[in-house]
Amino acid sequence: MTFTICRSWKATILQQFTKHFLLIGHYHSAGVPGRNEIYKGEINYLPIIEAIDKSGYNGYFGLEYWPSEAEESSLTQTLQFLKSK
Repeated sequence: MTFTICRSWKATILQQFTKHFLLIGHYHSAGVPGRNEIYKGEINYLPIIEAIDKSGYNGYFGLEYWPSEAEESSLTQTLQFLKSK
């Protein structure tokens, strides 16, 4: 199952993750709104990423977004953000 992180659920993202994490084989994310970098926008990804790590998941965490700045800078800053947790 792909777990697309978005803000349209009635339950919180962490509640959805907790309910379904044994079924998840891939995470898919982007910043909200605008599908930009995950360190920008309304969703705080750090607690989500920490919960994924604590679950023992060792698969892919996909990023499908439109860079809002130069692509190399965007990827560098996104990687730094993901490692900052």
